[in-house]
Amino acid sequence: MADSYAPLTTSELSSLFITLMRSGTRFQVYYGSCPDNTRSVTISLKNFVGQPYLNKINASLTVPCTTPLQWIVKTIRETGRYSVRPFASFPDTLPIGELFTHYGLFRSDAFYTLQVVLANGELLHLGSQACASVTGYQAISLFLGTKNLIGVPVEYTLRLLPLEREENMPVFSAESLKSKNSDDEERRLLLAMKNRYDPTHLLNTTAV
Repeated sequence: MADSYAPLTTSELSSLFITLMRSGTRFQVYYGSCPDNTRSVTISLKNFVGQPYLNKINASLTVPCTTPLQWIVKTIRETGRYSVRPFASFPDTLPIGELFTHYGLFRSDAFYTLQVVLANGELLHLGSQACASVTGYQAISLFLGTKNLIGVPVEYTLRLLPLEREENMPVFSAESLKSKNSDDEERRLLLAMKNRYDPTHLLNTTAV
């Protein structure tokens, strides 16, 4: 059975990525426990440490990628000012990172910032009003619904929706969880970034 790791911090995750890339080792990243008998090294983020932060002035919530939806819904609801949509529609124990990266429900304008550890260990900070590609595509979108092919988002700062605007928010259900269908532009950008930061395709590209 391949080795398994459980880094606690962003710096530990970054260092681990660097080590694995240098050794040419394939690795898979999971938000919860790692499956048994995989053919590649596994990394579990279940013990990942982060500091959630609610900013009522800027209507934002900063959370680490392993934060369960139950905590997010509870924290937002307690403010009495912001909508819990769409988070209340999904399983309580689902980590926020898995929702954002494995299913195509969200756009870049749902976020203020995103912190990502790229496949080569480089730390990338993205903001939804900046870091667009040369073609105008929001770079943050490359990490939404694309199953962590080029890097792993470790922290999100969400835009909170005022209750009075809730009716404008689409209502999702557990049945609406589905893989994202990338357009041609996004696929080209994903491939370009994959080839740049993970040219030997070691991160999340080996079947379990």
